[in-house]
Amino acid sequence: MNWQGLILVLETSASQGEIAIFESDKLIASQIVPDLRRQSNRLSMLIGELFVTSNRQTKDLSGVIVSLGPGSYTSLRVGMMTAKTFAYAVGCPCLGIDRFLAIAEEVRKSPAWHEMVLSFQDAKGIQRPNRLAVIEDALQKKIFCQWYIWQESKWNPDSQTEIVSIQTFIEELHENDLVVGPGLSTYGEYITHNKKTTLLSEFSHPRCNSYFTIAKKMESIQTREWWTMEPNYLRGSYAEEKNKTEEKNKNEKKN
Repeated sequence: MNWQGLILVLETSASQGEIAIFESDKLIASQIVPDLRRQSNRLSMLIGELFVTSNRQTKDLSGVIVSLGPGSYTSLRVGMMTAKTFAYAVGCPCLGIDRFLAIAEEVRKSPAWHEMVLSFQDAKGIQRPNRLAVIEDALQKKIFCQWYIWQESKWNPDSQTEIVSIQTFIEELHENDLVVGPGLSTYGEYITHNKKTTLLSEFSHPRCNSYFTIAKKMESIQTREWWTMEPNYLRGSYAEEKNKTEEKNKNEKKN
């Protein structure tokens, strides 16, 4: 992927999304898309308008970057199909980036994190945080969680995204761990009440710039590979969830 060319980035993993255009390694334009679920049918039009106001043309795209989630079923599905459509129409690569990794990147580049690193370096005998958990509410007192380890000046994935009970998560927390992500809006107070650890609630929704930064460090992928790319839904559609529940109830009755 030519990172000096024209790059379109789509972040559609939550109810509020963002679209952005980069060129020559710089942000050219971006737009927050509020209430993405209701505006999903207008996403392509909003992208077109952003190109027009930026005096750029979609035919000149060098690549498309899109959030893989985890996140909202409807928002992710629309974002993924839009990204694939633009990439296919132009004939450029499309790269999917994990949402939790983008949130970890937000932490890495933040002044707050660098100030925290310096403060721990100045405090003798105090271990600097080297584990980061990104969490999202999974309902029924459970969370989606992925752990990252601080190595070589960046957060590196240390696990796959998994569903665990909030109580199990708290029991596995160390006092010098960091916790971020949208799940803090639901469980932040509960976590601090049960465990002394550091919560950074401001890091909940990644911006397009973080996806772009991560993508530049990854190898480009070929058209034949990215077309089969699928998002990581937190949950299925209403119909899928309903079918799973009905199937589960049937099996329980049989047993």
